[in-house]
Amino acid sequence: MVDKIFHIHSGLWIAVLFSIGFTAIYFFLQQKAKSPYKKFHEVICRVNIGIVHLQMMLGVIVMTHSPFVTSDFNKSYKALYFTVLHPLLMLASVVFVTLSLILVRKLNDDDKKHRRTFLFNLIALFLLIVAITAMPK
Repeated sequence: MVDKIFHIHSGLWIAVLFSIGFTAIYFFLQQKAKSPYKKFHEVICRVNIGIVHLQMMLGVIVMTHSPFVTSDFNKSYKALYFTVLHPLLMLASVVFVTLSLILVRKLNDDDKKHRRTFLFNLIALFLLIVAITAMPK
């Protein structure tokens, strides 16, 4: 069962990258077009958050059963990566994606809403790319 979850988690990263990348680009274009912030924009953010949170939950399940996650992570880079670096960067990315919707609700200016959603998703995308490229071979 954990093997299936691992494969789903390993394959879902493409959807996560696409979702966060699409959201960042979409809100960048909406800001440039100076369009009003609509209910549809919140739906895009909620779908993005749903995909990212699903990936996080699968990652937590995989992490609890992974042989690479150990309390003695100083022995190898692989153990350090899967025990500390990967979960920390992914958690930070999830926080930025989630905050992109939470903090936008308090703003009144549509331009600031688009800009903040774009920036937070761009930061999350950057963190994801750093975490993926730092993965041991």
